[in-house]
Parts: sequence; C-alpha cells; structure tokens
Amino acid sequence: MKTLNYDRYGDSSVLKICEVAIPIPKKNEVLIKINSVAINPLDWKIRNGMLKIITGNHFPKNIGCEFSGIVEKMGEEINENLIGKKVFGFADNPMKNGVLSEYICSTLNCIQEVPSTLSLEEASAVSVCGLAALQSLKTIAQAQSGQSILIHGCTGGIGLFSIQLANKMGLNIYGVCSTKGVEISKEYGCHVVIDYNKENILNIKQKFDIILDLSSKLTYSNAKNMMNPSSIYIDPNATPEVMLKSFFINLVSSKKCKVLLTKFNKEFLNELTTFLKNGLKVKIFKTYSFENSIIAYKETEQNGSIGKTIIKLF
Repeated sequence: MKTLNYDRYGDSSVLKICEVAIPIPKKNEVLIKINSVAINPLDWKIRNGMLKIITGNHFPKNIGCEFSGIVEKMGEEINENLIGKKVFGFADNPMKNGVLSEYICSTLNCIQEVPSTLSLEEASAVSVCGLAALQSLKTIAQAQSGQSILIHGCTGGIGLFSIQLANKMGLNIYGVCSTKGVEISKEYGCHVVIDYNKENILNIKQKFDIILDLSSKLTYSNAKNMMNPSSIYIDPNATPEVMLKSFFINLVSSKKCKVLLTKFNKEFLNELTTFLKNGLKVKIFKTYSFENSIIAYKETEQNGSIGKTIIKLF
C-alpha cells in the first residue's frame, strides 16, 4: 500500500510517498481502508521536530492525525460486526505514527461511526478540531450561557467549530479574522466579526469572559487588557515555555491563562458525534488527491485555510 512518511525532521520537502505492507490488525483492532485524511497544524509541528522531546528520533514516521474510512477486517476480540461500516476518528498515537496511508489499524477507542449528516470527506475533518473546540469551551473555560467570548483566528478548523459550539451554549460571540473570512464567520454564527485588516483588535472596548487565541498571535499580555475579572485566556500552543508561563500567571492573577492540551478519547468523541448529529457543520476548504499530498501540506502551511484541507485517497 502507499503511505506518506518522512525519515528526518524538516519542512514539507522531507515528505515522500512510499510503498509498505498492508498492516494486520491485532485481536482488539480493525483494519480501515482510508477514504480521507485532514491536515492539521499538529502534523507539521510533529514533522518539523517541534515536539521531538515527545516524538523521539525513531524513523520513518507517518504523518496525519485524523481520518475517515471503511472497516475491512476485524480482530478476533471485536464482538460487533463492523465490516463495511463508515468510520471516522483519530490516530491512536499521532506523536509516534500518523494515519495518511491507504490502510491503518485502529482500536475501537479511536473511532466512531460516521453520522448520516456527514460525508466521509467531511467526517475526516472532525476529530482533532472538533475535540479541541469542545474541550476549550466545556472543559477548560466551563462556558456558561450569557458569557462573552472572543475567538481570535475564528475561520480555521477549531475556530469554525468553536463558533458553532459557543452558539449552542448561548455565548455572545466575537470573532477576529481577515477580510476573506468575515462572511463565513457570520454564516457559522459569529455575532460580531472584527476584520484585522481594517481594525486593530487591541483598540476595542469590549471585555470578555473567555478569549480563545487560536492564532497564538494575540498573546496573554495583550489579551488581559480585554478580560473581565475571573476570566480565562486559552492558548492552543502547548509548548513547555507557554505552559510554564501560564503556571506562574495563574498563581497571581484572577485572569487565568490556560493551555489547550486536547484529550483524544472515546467519551469526548461520543459527545462530539451527538453535536454532529444535531447540526454541527464541517467546512472543507480544499481537497487534494493522495498523489498531491506533499503539495497539500506545503500550501496549507504557507497559506492557511478557511476551514479544513483534506487529502482524499479514494
């Protein structure tokens, strides 16, 4: 089968398409024929070596954190008949091995059946950003109806999910994006959209209960001037430096600084699936073939996306 991997850390030029054997599922695993894989910033953070203290120096490594596909085989300990089922999910351990291959093996803890409301392509772009948005609002911020939230970088994968979930939770939603993202931000439910090409976010007078800095460009030092007492700033850039800084901030300030460390587990995946069944939408920005997957990574890293970019294998 074909797979996309790399044998050293670096930019997208280290990626290469290789031929490897189709994996054999263990007793507690299923074999999945991959339909689509969505691109996430975590992919290139791992590939660039930013997280090599965790990922180590064992090569080759495969890339990709989330996928959709169809179950083709089951291990002997799997009790339910899943053959032919459409599933989506996340890599069992993306820090060690990714999912951008024609086939992967997965445990049931990492997958969920695709809701009838989604295509396989859409389902591939759900797990990472959907879980990040859900945990940011529900677990970290413990958002309550009537609170105000600023989503800085609201048109990326996490941003568009966050807008929709914040609406379902009854929040007052302000979003920050470029001119080209204003209309889709409104379409997905943002109450007030600030175009950073036309307005300096630091000049606004509004105070917020929650600031979700998905761009990691606002920074806590700037955000605290826009925060209510006992409010929370969430940073998805979970570097050791940011985590240490947030620890000391939280010792002395009521304006808390929290780092998003997304938990990938079945419980949260089940909860996210319920939201998907009840109308949570997925925005696909662009679709590439597997043969153009290296180009897909290069262009997404350089140019960003409104919604999610996916690589379609069949």
